[in-house]
Amino acid sequence: MSTVLRSRIVTARKAHRCSCCSSVCVQPGDTYQRDSILNDGRVYDWIMCLDCAAIFFVVWDWAGSPWDEGIGPDSFAEWADEMKADDPRAAAYLVRLRGAVAS
Repeated sequence: MSTVLRSRIVTARKAHRCSCCSSVCVQPGDTYQRDSILNDGRVYDWIMCLDCAAIFFVVWDWAGSPWDEGIGPDSFAEWADEMKADDPRAAAYLVRLRGAVAS
């Protein structure tokens, strides 16, 4: 079971890799979302670029995950592959994930 301990929008002091799209898209000076999460007795930070943060609940609803289970990068990729023809945010996610135009 996962518990969000803290969620905040912060300004990067160094480059970060997004936990959702895996790209190093957070550069120094950029704002991004940082969530501190407790899962199975372990605390970790989940970093999201603002583009991924903007689609987080869309992907969550699509995945149908219970609130205490969460979603991960695989859920984002599966959503984007399925929705790329209908949702420009899905195509943009695939570009961030794969570094090329989604086909």
